[in-house]
Amino acid sequence: MPGQHREEAESISRIVCGDATNVGAIPGGLVTLAALIPAYCPGVELTEIVKALTDSKVFDHVIIVDDGSEPEFAPLFVSLQALPRTTLLRHAANLGKGAALKTGINHALVEYPDLIGVVTADADGQHRPKDILLLAKTLQESPGMLIMGTRAFAGDVPLRSRIGNVLTRYIFRFLTGKQLSDTQTGLRGIPMALMRDLLSLRSNRYEFEMDMLILATQRHFSLLEVPIETIYIAENKASHFNPIFDSLRIYFSLLRYSLSSFVTYLVDFAIFYATFRQYGNLLLSQVLARMGAMAVNFMLVRGFVFQAQVSGFSRFGHYAAVVAISGTISYLAQIGLGAVTGVNVVVGKACVEMVLFFANFVILRDVVFVRETQ
Repeated sequence: MPGQHREEAESISRIVCGDATNVGAIPGGLVTLAALIPAYCPGVELTEIVKALTDSKVFDHVIIVDDGSEPEFAPLFVSLQALPRTTLLRHAANLGKGAALKTGINHALVEYPDLIGVVTADADGQHRPKDILLLAKTLQESPGMLIMGTRAFAGDVPLRSRIGNVLTRYIFRFLTGKQLSDTQTGLRGIPMALMRDLLSLRSNRYEFEMDMLILATQRHFSLLEVPIETIYIAENKASHFNPIFDSLRIYFSLLRYSLSSFVTYLVDFAIFYATFRQYGNLLLSQVLARMGAMAVNFMLVRGFVFQAQVSGFSRFGHYAAVVAISGTISYLAQIGLGAVTGVNVVVGKACVEMVLFFANFVILRDVVFVRETQ
């Protein structure tokens, strides 16, 4: 990596883990470390990557998952399978990057009992072998963290990649409270303690990597950023990422709370409007609307948004307290807004609830639905 580029990479990362060009074999030899590469119709770059990883002897195993590639790619996979310490797994059809990663993770967990983790890398040449080896070394040194190979996005970067990373970075920060410089990197060191939980994720395509980050933050795993080289070959034309449909899947993973809240507020407003129209009582309408929406929202945010999966309703008391407090604030704010501006009650409620939306989310995320580390 050129000196200027390395300085730019280091400037975006909070943690710098040494010079990637001086990475040697992992000392000790008492643990198992595997490289995992999902591949769909890959180029010749994959052969160079796998050979470099096997020659380094850093990885005990290199797992390649053929995610339903076209028949003409069969000779390439056969040649890769012949390399030392290399395992080839196949999908009969293209199931998606997430499905391929889960297939490789499951294989590693089943076959390697002394595994400390896997390092995932893309098959399209975006990740230099020296950076993959750097993440291997970092994972061995910090086996309880999720290691992220962070790109600087400096220089000649496709516009769609630059914009996509900025959007997901800021949305991820709001939803999780965690600041990452590169949320879309495929170069990651995944600790064994996180791998089993990843198999339960329902996502199977590019959104799987975003769900991985969300799950890691819910489980209180530290995210360790390591600067790597930013590479886009031929404007990233070899990538199978669909900028429309795959982006929508990623943003759907990020915006679960907004979707569930929209459903909840529809219920809330329906009850509020019907009650106020019938009785003309603001307090009664507010209470009944909050109670009706509370049952719907609790089930959505507990399982669908935050995936807390705690036993029974152990969080319901805390959740009910948040609802009661926010409902009281909303009621008082509506009275004040109406007295000062004379705005319609329904319009006033909409304005107040929009502000409370963000405060409620932060409290639910950081207090009520925090998932304990197991």
